[in-house]
Amino acid sequence: MTITITAFDRSPDGGKGLARDTRVRWALEEAGRAARCCRMTGW
Repeated sequence: MTITITAFDRSPDGGKGLARDTRVRWALEEAGRAARCCRMTGW
């Protein structure tokens, strides 16, 4: 099973802490799990 991460194309707060997908991607990479990333546009 591949995990799908959905994230905004741009951070809604300009990179001040609301975007959390980086932590999830890092944890999955460390665990050796495959993940697919879907970027949402239009924010």
